[in-house]
Amino acid sequence: MIYYPTPLHRQALYSSLGYCQGSLPVSEAAGMQVLSLPMYPELTLSQQEEIVARIEGFYGARWEIGKH
Repeated sequence: MIYYPTPLHRQALYSSLGYCQGSLPVSEAAGMQVLSLPMYPELTLSQQEEIVARIEGFYGARWEIGKH
């Protein structure tokens, strides 16, 4: 899935269309819930390792919170 973290209707480029927060709730919900990972052929091994470390850090912190 490809998506924009800020739904298109909320981006400055499209502000002239008159949409506001709540206009397209499904798009807004997807932007808040979907995890988008950077993926492209030029991604170096070092960058891949950084992405994995951040995901592990995020879920590790959540796991520790949930255990208490």
